[in-house]
Amino acid sequence: MKKGELCNLICKPNYAYGAAGSPPKIPPNSTLKFEVELLDYEFLEKQEYEMDTPEKLETGLKYKEEANTKFKEGKLSEAIQLYEKVVNKDGLEESLLRFANPKLVIRLHQIYRRSR
Repeated sequence: MKKGELCNLICKPNYAYGAAGSPPKIPPNSTLKFEVELLDYEFLEKQEYEMDTPEKLETGLKYKEEANTKFKEGKLSEAIQLYEKVVNKDGLEESLLRFANPKLVIRLHQIYRRSR
């Protein structure tokens, strides 16, 4: 769909309220019809499982650079979150680990906890 485009959405009972309905307005086993307009949208970052290795490396480097900037600005909580995006991903490839030092992340946690 394009921004501003309208479409008709038809939901059969098994994809809507089913046999229970939603009394008093929607009777049991109703097919629902909606007119939907796409007002706006945004592109989401690719999920890790959608990325190939070069994309994972690029993403890891981006997070590392952002984390370093936050760290230099004294924004430790934000830096930790960005470092952890690199270090703690499920199924993280070994090649990504070079972008963040796990010992540094642990040390940042200790500093952050003391500063609160």
